Amino acid sequence: MIAEHAMYKTLQSDLDIPETVDKRIENTLNNINANAGKEKLVITSQKPTRVVRKVLLIAAVVATLSASVAVAAYIMGEDSRFYQAFFGNTIMGSQEAVVGYNEDGNIDLYIPQNERVEVDEELAEELVGKYLTNGGTFELNSYTGVVTTVTIENLLIDFHTGAFFFSMCMERESGGFPEFDLSGEWDSVWFKSDGGLVFSGEGWIPGEMYYDRVNSTENKIYLNCVGVNEMIDIMDESEMSFGFTEYVDIDMLNPEDLAKAKGIWEEDNIAIFELTHISFPRTESLPANEIISNDKPAVRFSAVGIRIYYDAFEFPAGYCNDDPGSIRYVALEYADGSRYVVADLNANIYNANYACGNNPELTKDGRTSLTFCFNRVIETEAIVKVIINDTVLNVQ
Repeated sequence: MIAEHAMYKTLQSDLDIPETVDKRIENTLNNINANAGKEKLVITSQKPTRVVRKVLLIAAVVATLSASVAVAAYIMGEDSRFYQAFFGNTIMGSQEAVVGYNEDGNIDLYIPQNERVEVDEELAEELVGKYLTNGGTFELNSYTGVVTTVTIENLLIDFHTGAFFFSMCMERESGGFPEFDLSGEWDSVWFKSDGGLVFSGEGWIPGEMYYDRVNSTENKIYLNCVGVNEMIDIMDESEMSFGFTEYVDIDMLNPEDLAKAKGIWEEDNIAIFELTHISFPRTESLPANEIISNDKPAVRFSAVGIRIYYDAFEFPAGYCNDDPGSIRYVALEYADGSRYVVADLNANIYNANYACGNNPELTKDGRTSLTFCFNRVIETEAIVKVIINDTVLNVQ
């Protein structure tokens, strides 16, 4: 943390704040305030190409002095937490490989090595900053009376690979988030099956949701979601949306409230209520490299993900330990010969945030592919080779 006197010293210094940045802050605040309390929040803005750190610091201090949640939410969305959460090592550290055996000698615990490296935030901002979509702040009013303030910080979608990264925070004056099991040692969390609040997407769900133990408090938790949108090929100009719903025991409801339910699970005696619906219109995608093999795209990779098409390598559609013909090794090689090993099943290495195959019925060409969401930001122009198993593809 920067000392208080240093903050005030910064406030007193002369700064050249770009007019576009100043206007974006004003417009964002107007949008947030205008949408407060509404059921649907539409996200329309993207980040400026570059953000001056000193400007953000001043805005953060102003937010603190004025106790404005809306300003603080906007600034957090453009600060370093997003880059650290997904591509750095200060919020989630590296994981050593762990293999456990039961009394019969069979493997019952298999955790691969996951190396997380220091992120160059300035480089990350340069490579992906302009493609981040900023959100707003809104309230979820539970049937039980619990009010949860949700801030959408950032969404990054790679339309070439389907990889997406999404950060948000949830705050309650009452404190406590029984929807999650936050007591374990693992960073990965999920909504409990018996919890009242549920977060999900339309046509997609977060593959992994990570709990930020560094910045979270009893009353305010930060969640980082990463996944693959397998409908990315057929989205066209449509929006990527998600919402929060609440599951309520039918016995708690009167007939009038029950009639407002979005759906009912009679077997479980549960009524489903939609608390809010949030839409992110399709925006410009960060650039990606494409490698052609056998007259068809074999690999697409960006600064944050890689998509591998099985039929270009005549692989069976699978990524597993048991099938020797499946995708078992993925790496990107730099000019000096060093490699970013994304996955190596033989060595029990998995340096990614998430990986997922697609449903070919949800694509325009009917091809099956596998997408890895990187756990670091790479400079695509520095990559000279992509290695899939024993196949070496040169980047043109």
